[in-house]
Amino acid sequence: GDFRGGKYSNFEAGTRIPLIISWPAVITSGISNALVSHIDLYASLAKLTGQELEAGAAIDSRDQLATFLGKDKKGRDYVIESAGALSIYDGEWKYIVPNNRSAYNKLTNTELGNNKEDQLYNLKKDIGQQENVATKYPKKLGELINRFEYLKSTTNKVTRY
Repeated sequence: GDFRGGKYSNFEAGTRIPLIISWPAVITSGISNALVSHIDLYASLAKLTGQELEAGAAIDSRDQLATFLGKDKKGRDYVIESAGALSIYDGEWKYIVPNNRSAYNKLTNTELGNNKEDQLYNLKKDIGQQENVATKYPKKLGELINRFEYLKSTTNKVTRY
């Protein structure tokens, strides 16, 4: 399709996954572009079933039940993605953290999205991630770097490069 990369890639073809939820008596049919992560299923299903999460359980999971039920059209403010390297995505902009990993997997013929340089993509305008706009939008790049670094410094949730 329109996505760049593939499985295990930092590009969208490696990190974006479709999610289909069907509950005809509760959820109106349609398509949502709300930002959620698969890790949110844990906290959301716990809420749906009235379960209390144990302290320290699913620390990255956020209750997105309203989003999954179609009542919240926005979802999360951001998602941290991991596909060999880390990235942060806010629903429009995606920043891939610089790293020294291989840029290409010969066995699968896949671009991995790894690069020693900052990568910034506006996915609303460039879903195929063809143009790295990090130098064109230094303010947006700085915002995402700062958010990523803040999350890394204040939690143990973002620990791998």
